[in-house]
Amino acid sequence: MKTTLYLVRHGQSLGNLNEQMLGHTDLDLSELGYRQAAATFERLKDTHFDAVYSSPLQRAYNTVLPHAKHRGLTVVPLDALKEIYLGRWEGMYLADVVRRWPYTFWELWRANFGICTPPGGEYVQKAAARVQNALTEIARRHEGQTVLIGGHAGIFRAVCANIAGIPAERVGAELPYMTNASFSVLTCEGGVFTLEKYSEDAHLESVGTMKVMPY
Repeated sequence: MKTTLYLVRHGQSLGNLNEQMLGHTDLDLSELGYRQAAATFERLKDTHFDAVYSSPLQRAYNTVLPHAKHRGLTVVPLDALKEIYLGRWEGMYLADVVRRWPYTFWELWRANFGICTPPGGEYVQKAAARVQNALTEIARRHEGQTVLIGGHAGIFRAVCANIAGIPAERVGAELPYMTNASFSVLTCEGGVFTLEKYSEDAHLESVGTMKVMPY
């Protein structure tokens, strides 16, 4: 039976707003982020979901919480859905990261994201495996059902690239970051994932979208 997973990136976070590198750093949504989350809720309000999972980080959790409340469900937090751990970049301002690690940021994080390891942080492909294992378990638990999952741009980009068959060294060139509060759709059948939709964000035009927020 086919299982459908909706992957929702969090709305604009206070880190996005202030140009901070978050990773596992836990900051909430900004005012715009809450408006974006509300727009995504309206877009998916009539979609049936059997369960709602999320990264426990509040920017992701609070983005999908309205969907769970509307359906009488509880958001299930999973540590495995956290963003890529950024090591020494955690909580730093973007300008300081670029100044101190220009090569790692521009030539790896931006241009060759799929093969990047932030200083003292988590290798992108290791994070992708962590999240794909979690998605596989969710699909196993909810075979034949439809599940909403709240998470982050980095992990979802890496996982979707792998599922789409994009080589790790080509991710930076071929697959952009997901827009804040956009959603992507995966299906899983017989243990095999297919990327059906990536970074759907037309519903955000009235509140404002953020096309490239690489942190």
